Amino acid sequence: MSDQGVPARQSSSSRGLPCDVSHRVLPIQARDAEERIGELRAGRPAAALARNLSTDKDGKALNTNIPQDTLKLFTTYRIAAIGNGLTVGGGLRWQKQTHSDNQGSLGVRFTQGSYSVVDLMARYAIIRNVSATFNLYNLFDKRYYTSTSSSFYGTPRSFRLGLNVSY
Repeated sequence: MSDQGVPARQSSSSRGLPCDVSHRVLPIQARDAEERIGELRAGRPAAALARNLSTDKDGKALNTNIPQDTLKLFTTYRIAAIGNGLTVGGGLRWQKQTHSDNQGSLGVRFTQGSYSVVDLMARYAIIRNVSATFNLYNLFDKRYYTSTSSSFYGTPRSFRLGLNVSY
């Protein structure tokens, strides 16, 4: 069995710290921002931090193809002065280095270095119940592997256009 798996008879431990944070800007902060920037209103910044530490009974790291640390930061801003309201936003997704041992016919260690990916979005309210959306993923076209145990690259720069109707 590879050193990535844990046999049932072997003891192991796992520690982690998942944390999500959201913050809505207070009315007074939004009012101050409007005075300085016009009709710009801050939306809901959000952050997610995850820590994953899995070790065997001897303290050796397990599941090294899963990042020990990940961080996601996203925020949006609504600009009410543009038409029925334009919302723009962006985000950053980061993960720590991962590796897999005994890869290929030579049994080498394959390492994916730490990387980050930037995403952007825009949403425009056409009428009250209809909005158009634009999402741009991987803005800087970062090349990374989806996993150190596969040879597949992550999604290159891409975009999505959408039309949302609510009733």
